[in-house]
Amino acid sequence: SNNGCAVCPDGLSFADEVLLFEQNCGNLVGELENALGVADWSEDSTGTPAILSLGKGGTLRLGFTNNQLSNSGNSAIDLWVFEVGFAAERSSIALRPVDFATRSALVTAAFPDLDGDGYFTVGVIEGSTTGLDIDALLPGFGNGDLRFDAIQLRDDQDGSNCSGPTTGADIDAVCAISSMPPV
Repeated sequence: SNNGCAVCPDGLSFADEVLLFEQNCGNLVGELENALGVADWSEDSTGTPAILSLGKGGTLRLGFTNNQLSNSGNSAIDLWVFEVGFAAERSSIALRPVDFATRSALVTAAFPDLDGDGYFTVGVIEGSTTGLDIDALLPGFGNGDLRFDAIQLRDDQDGSNCSGPTTGADIDAVCAISSMPPV
């Protein structure tokens, strides 16, 4: 398997619900539920893959219902995206703040809300990078001062097309390594 329980041993910290899925290729690979819960993809799997392919330019929004993604207050990775394959396809990451203080911190740091829908683009995953340290982006906050209840992943590959069985980023799970109970 992809070592999901070793990275995120608390099963509560994985994304719980699909809020939005838009895939432009029409070759839907995987069920929406495949991006939820504990990471469970394995190279040894046969049959239907336990992933959800975003397709060229596809968007996936996942929500946390029994926890909230937070900052750790240190240099540890706070968010982990289980993107399947030898190297993670380039995808942008946007986070939805829970409260005004977190939103204000994002605005002050000039992170854009590109679609005007409350999701602030904070970085990308690609290659071997599938983790994000919120404190590196928004320094100076204590553990749990910044809170988010949803993440958006958008396939962001230049020049890709819709050919092949899996197109774009292939998501198995998303884990809030730094996690707090909902407020």
